[in-house]
Amino acid sequence: MEGELLEGKCLFMCPLSEQTRRQQQNRLSVFEILPNATSRISSRLLAHEIKAVKEYARPAAGKAIDLNLIRPIDVLLKTIRYLIKSVANRQDKPWAAIYSFVSNRIRAIKQDLTIQRCKGNKAILVLELATRFYLCSELKMVDAPVEEFDPILNKEQLLDAIYKLLELYIDDTANCSNQAEFESYNMLYNLDTEGIKVRAMLMNTYFRESVIFQHALRICKAAWQKNYVRFFKLISKSSYLCKCAVLRHIYRIRREAIQTMNIAYGNRASRFPIEKLAQILQFKECSLAEEFSSAYGIEVTCNQLTFTKKPLIAFQDRRFNTIASTDDDISISAIIAPG
Repeated sequence: MEGELLEGKCLFMCPLSEQTRRQQQNRLSVFEILPNATSRISSRLLAHEIKAVKEYARPAAGKAIDLNLIRPIDVLLKTIRYLIKSVANRQDKPWAAIYSFVSNRIRAIKQDLTIQRCKGNKAILVLELATRFYLCSELKMVDAPVEEFDPILNKEQLLDAIYKLLELYIDDTANCSNQAEFESYNMLYNLDTEGIKVRAMLMNTYFRESVIFQHALRICKAAWQKNYVRFFKLISKSSYLCKCAVLRHIYRIRREAIQTMNIAYGNRASRFPIEKLAQILQFKECSLAEEFSSAYGIEVTCNQLTFTKKPLIAFQDRRFNTIASTDDDISISAIIAPG
């Protein structure tokens, strides 16, 4: 019936029918198999019943929803916590493999969440964890090849999660203790989009006492005012997730900064140390700052830049989105699911 709220009946992280089907098709992930076990009648790997997780699949048009394949909110929360704490935190597998598995399974979680129109504290927790995962992936996979990481798809899933989360905060004011945190990520991630300044000023009336929101707002204001020195100083003092949220703007702001510097210091008699440029623009290494400058057609000699006021060469390289970070050794689960 239209408007009727549905509730899933599957109490496993992955429906048993799907486990059987994917086992027969030899489509189990390395994160879902029983170690050192194969079928007696074939060489197929066997599913680990408590580690298999429902994979994302596009809904078939016109097909009725089978509630036996939909997981209720308690199972969805259990599943995403398992993915973050037991899979995303693994050190024995490359992050590209972890990302591929976890992002697909979180997408399936969001699908089950949407089908049931889940609200309340548990739905909020699920979307908070999903948003943090997608944000972390922005930084973890920043220099990964496209075949391992699709930044456009990650952006779509991140925005889907955070917009749904912000809507739930409006519907459930009793469970919005983390709203300032996620409004901050939304503001940083979308700082170049139309309307974000209006929302930022509106949210500022609610979060004047929030340290994270006020810090994020200062970063945004520095970007809007094209004050790149202040922008990168604030970035250096930001939390890991705030750095992840603003990461996709780093290249553009560095480009604007070096264009400004090219005009301001465009005197053949002047020299600008590459080490200072790396410090100001928060490059991880001086060598990367040198590559960045050379790619723009700026002369680099003996670790010194020579600006000329000439128009710079236009180019884009995702390597130059990386930023210096002191948080690389923190476990993923501690960042995504603290406490």
